[in-house]
Order: sequence, then structure tokens, then C-alpha cells
Amino acid sequence: PVLNLNATNSATFTMTCTNLKFAADNCGMLNYGTLNVTDLSIVDSDAGPGNDDNCFVTNYAGGDVNIANDIDSKFAIFTFNNYSTADLLGEWLQISLGEVSLYNNAGATWYYEGAAATDDNDLYIYANFNANTIEYGKLGDQDVLIPQDNLWNLILSGSGTKTTNGNLNLDNDLTISEAASLDVNTGNDNITLAGDWVNSSSTADAFLEGTETVLLDGTTNQVLTRMTGATEESFYNLTVFKASGAVN
Repeated sequence: PVLNLNATNSATFTMTCTNLKFAADNCGMLNYGTLNVTDLSIVDSDAGPGNDDNCFVTNYAGGDVNIANDIDSKFAIFTFNNYSTADLLGEWLQISLGEVSLYNNAGATWYYEGAAATDDNDLYIYANFNANTIEYGKLGDQDVLIPQDNLWNLILSGSGTKTTNGNLNLDNDLTISEAASLDVNTGNDNITLAGDWVNSSSTADAFLEGTETVLLDGTTNQVLTRMTGATEESFYNLTVFKASGAVN
């Protein structure tokens, strides 16, 4: 479908379409049910970037958005507001720096299988909301995009190396699972963690620590766990700076 105004998918309806396109300024999809889309894009009807601006998708509590391929913003202003569960299996394409935003709100989960190509790095992510989770789950390498604020929960799953492109600051837990590994060495990036460190990856050396620092600064007890794999967890510089709580 091509949208020239707002459309609503109700809580009792499953909508499946090949292409969901936004063809006018200030139009959007309000989703309360299940929305299955192959591709999502802006229809830039005029020559040059920046047309059809301020389009949006809002996925409300109880909603479920599944995008099988890509989100192509065509250099327009676009916002994805996620209050529930959303999966993007492809990439964010044609982004002007700061004009495309993802808000992963309280309690929401954003699941991403894209490789995080060059355009993706221009995405503005806001994830400093209570109990939200961002998961990188590609079967292969991915860049870990750094939000404008902090992360809450970060899960690295699937397989391959998940490489940070900036310092990580988490208000809760970091989980490395399945056959994934985390590389902070390539970007010389540090990690500040207020919650638990959970490494259950089957990869033997699932944390490529380089010479970087992991800082534990939570105000409650924090647990560091290495549950599987051939080696124990290794940190180059593990720093504890806590006003309260213990580290186990």
C-alpha cells in the first residue's frame, strides 16, 4: 500500500504486505496488531533528498512489526517509535545524519539482523528507557550502533562478530549468546555497565577485549557470568566504581 495520510492497524488484525510506502509529509502507520512488511520506504516524488518528511511508524504496546528486508528513508525525515516488539531483518538505507530516528521505548524490544552498513551509522537511536532491549541477532558479523543516550539491555546473538563503533554505556545487562562474539578491540571502545555481564556464547573467545576498560558502576549487586565455551572470561582492565552493591 501507498500511504498519503495516517493508517491504523487494529489490535485484532494481521496486515501483510510486500511494500509499505509513505508518499506525503506527516503520514504514518499506527500499529496495534501484527504488521508483516517485506520492504518499508519513503516515496520521494520530487528530485533530490528531503521530501515526504516527518513520516513515522508507531508500534504500540501489544503490537508486532516484522520487516523482512529494508527500511529505505530516501534521505527524508523518518521516525520509528517502538513500544513493543519490532524485527528488522535488513538494513536502514539512504539516511541523512540525524534525520532518521529509532525510539525503543520502555519495555520494548528491537531485533536487528542487518549488517549495519554505512547508512545505518547515520541513524539516531534513543534507548535510555526503562527495561527496553536491543538485540543484534544476525547469523554473521554486525556493527553495534551507539545510541544518542544510553542502552538499557543489549543482547548479541546469532553468530559472527559484533563490533562496536563507539563506547558502550548500559544501564542494565549485557548478554553475549548463541555463537556471537563482541569486539571492542577494533574500535578501541570501552564499556560502562550498570547491570550483569552474561556470556553464554559457544564461541571460545567471545569477548575480544583488546586493551580496553570494562567499568562496573551499578548501584545494586552485579554478576559476571561465563556459562559455556572453552575459555574463562578475560578482561584487560576491569574497574569497579560502585556507590553500593557487590560484584560476584
